[in-house]
Amino acid sequence: MRPPRHPAAILVFVSTWLASSLAFSQTPQVEFFSPQGEVKRVRQVQARFSVAMTPFGDPRETVEPFQIDCSEEGTARWVDTHNWVYDFGRDLPAGVRCEFQLREGLATLDGERLAGPRVFRFSTGGPAIVQSRPWEGSRGIDENQVFILELDAPAVPETVLRHAFFEVQGNAQRIGVRIVEGEDRREVLDSTYPYRERDEEMDARLLLVGARLTFPQDAEVALHWGVGIETSSGVATSEAQTLTFQTRPDFHARFHCTRENADRPCVALTPMRVHLSAPVAWEDARRFRLRGPDGFERGPEEGDDPPEWTEIVSFQGPFPADASFELSLPDGLQDDAGRPLLNQAEFPLTVRTGELPPLAKFADRFGVLESRAGGILPVTVRNLEADLEFAGLKLEQPSLPGQVLSVPTADVREVLGWLAKVRARGWDDRKQSVFAPPPVKTPEQAEAEALVEPESPAAVPVPSGEGRARRFTLPKPNGPKAFEVMGIPLEQPGFYVVELESRVLGEALLGIPASMYVPTTALVTDLAVHFKWGIENSLVWVTRLKTGEPASGAAIQVWDCSGQLRGEATTGDDGLAWLEQLPPPSDAPYCSWNEYSNGLLVTARSQGDFSFVHSNWDDGIEPWRYQLPQHYGSDLASAHTIFDRPLFRPSETVHMKHVLRRRSGTGFTLPETRELPVKVRISHTGSDQRFELPVRFDESGLAESTWPIPAEARLGTYSVGLVRENAEEWDDGWYAGSFRVEEFRVPLMRGHVRWPDGKLVQPQQVAVDVTVEYLAGGTAGLLPIAFRHRVRPGASPSVAEFEGFQFAGDKVEEGVFRGGEGAD
Repeated sequence: MRPPRHPAAILVFVSTWLASSLAFSQTPQVEFFSPQGEVKRVRQVQARFSVAMTPFGDPRETVEPFQIDCSEEGTARWVDTHNWVYDFGRDLPAGVRCEFQLREGLATLDGERLAGPRVFRFSTGGPAIVQSRPWEGSRGIDENQVFILELDAPAVPETVLRHAFFEVQGNAQRIGVRIVEGEDRREVLDSTYPYRERDEEMDARLLLVGARLTFPQDAEVALHWGVGIETSSGVATSEAQTLTFQTRPDFHARFHCTRENADRPCVALTPMRVHLSAPVAWEDARRFRLRGPDGFERGPEEGDDPPEWTEIVSFQGPFPADASFELSLPDGLQDDAGRPLLNQAEFPLTVRTGELPPLAKFADRFGVLESRAGGILPVTVRNLEADLEFAGLKLEQPSLPGQVLSVPTADVREVLGWLAKVRARGWDDRKQSVFAPPPVKTPEQAEAEALVEPESPAAVPVPSGEGRARRFTLPKPNGPKAFEVMGIPLEQPGFYVVELESRVLGEALLGIPASMYVPTTALVTDLAVHFKWGIENSLVWVTRLKTGEPASGAAIQVWDCSGQLRGEATTGDDGLAWLEQLPPPSDAPYCSWNEYSNGLLVTARSQGDFSFVHSNWDDGIEPWRYQLPQHYGSDLASAHTIFDRPLFRPSETVHMKHVLRRRSGTGFTLPETRELPVKVRISHTGSDQRFELPVRFDESGLAESTWPIPAEARLGTYSVGLVRENAEEWDDGWYAGSFRVEEFRVPLMRGHVRWPDGKLVQPQQVAVDVTVEYLAGGTAGLLPIAFRHRVRPGASPSVAEFEGFQFAGDKVEEGVFRGGEGAD
């Protein structure tokens, strides 16, 4: 039997194992080097050593750790005792190979030699396509399209011809590429970039290629940038790229015009157009002709500055009604690529206009009529039926049937219901009279609607005018086809619902043998009501329409969309009434989706007259049009977060102090306890990444919080929001400020440029002192410097005695002075 080990022996073993592990982890070596392998757009090389390599804060005496073999120059520096970086002057293009080898004899700060890997290599790969013109995915490219490829490094033409090709959908054969050079290249670049500045480096990276064969029309085309395409340094691509395009369809012309429905002729009032699938020269488009009866002839609409090429040729209306026209195109019409018109045989094309379409149109779905002007409701009619029989009675002249309902103004819920019903009518609703009873909902439908908006207040019930509307006839003494504006008399003050009925309109616009109903609402009154809805108080102003004078003694009532009375007042001699108890806009109820689904209806009654205004009627007079602030709900609070600094690095801690105030009519006040936020929501701009912190505000509206930036936090800008309790998930609360999280470099040196004292008047030379010092202390000598200067003239001085006097000399001088080693 094996005897048990002594505890002391186990302790010695564990201690020995820990010591050996720590010793292994501290083995002097390069524990991190980036980049390695094939990497694009390299700007910096980073190396991290496992032990200290240079004195803290004083890297001047340290030997550079690597021997560098690279075609691109850079600048080496120590970030700290363990980290070394090599910065290139630009993002490296393709075709660059770099090798970093540890110097022989390199030792640590303690004199130990380095172990581990000693050679590190990377390459930026072969030339890749950065972008193309036309853009990848473009539709409608030319059959002989020239593609402008912007590469990240110039490519060897022979390798492009060998490893790049085109493919066309449905064709298994590869199509070789050709490189566009010389004068053709210049013309393509000048036409694509007419205002480009000459840049030799960029021009070298622009490669223009085309296909050796013509592409078919309306086909998918793929450009394959294959493996093996090399830069001048011999570095080849290791991964292929594929760009897809679509060629344009064949060249054809299509005629378009507005019709009442698909089976009817063209509407004589609207333009006729020819749509071309490819551009044609305007000189050819100008020869399009539309000829009609009685010598009618019209050319295309040119405008003040016609384009050189166009794809739409438009003939402006109106045209003779119920007439036949011939649309002709010039013979031999060609597009910008010289392709002939495929359907040239379809022209001349015969087109026809019908009678002027029937029309029954009110100015809007609600209007105000002055009672002292007669209360005449205007309606525009044209080409409607004119019945000679109405309700079984013979009429003396043709008339258009209709119905009118005088709504009792004592019931404001019914007024709101009619306004909402007429405003919400859609196209399909016009098949049924507005006075028909609302459809009966099944219990299942009612339950489903309750589930959608369970917390919404009850909407105003839409009333039915069945049996209460009075039928009338609208005489048409000029006959059924006359185009005229007629008046429907509504003589007494009040609120009316008016509806016209037309079978001709229904057959023409609905496409079915049924009547079409055109409703509107009208308020006949001499009172004008104006409403200003404030947060702390509100104002109602009532005037007379005829005289413009204030209406004193008018009874004011304020109603919400559910028909609940929210406030009452009476106007004074100035026609004004103040209301203190109205809810703020954020607390007003929401009923249903239409113009009257929220807000307030303000009514005024005076001497048997009745009028109203709705808070949503602000089209054209919104506060923002007059640079006035507008605050609703949470906007009443002003939140501000004070940071210890606005820029942080990952893993640092953000310290914040939050200040919350409430706006009032006299300035700022402390927020109420129920309004205080309970958490801070930190949101990353550009993604859905969010972080939340609890927060507790004191009675003075102040709070403090800290946020250690987690490792998974993304770089970029973060906004800070203060969120109340029970806020929605999408609600970021009151915006309080923002900060940024970035990977940035900490400067190790600081430079100063000192100019000579005093004014310089035409000096031949200027002595400038340049000093560089380490932030850790001490001057940095033996550094090469490059002093770039640019001299520009200042503002020309003026001389009061000589008007228009100017000093001569507007020369701009530039230069670079380079100091050698040892320059201070």
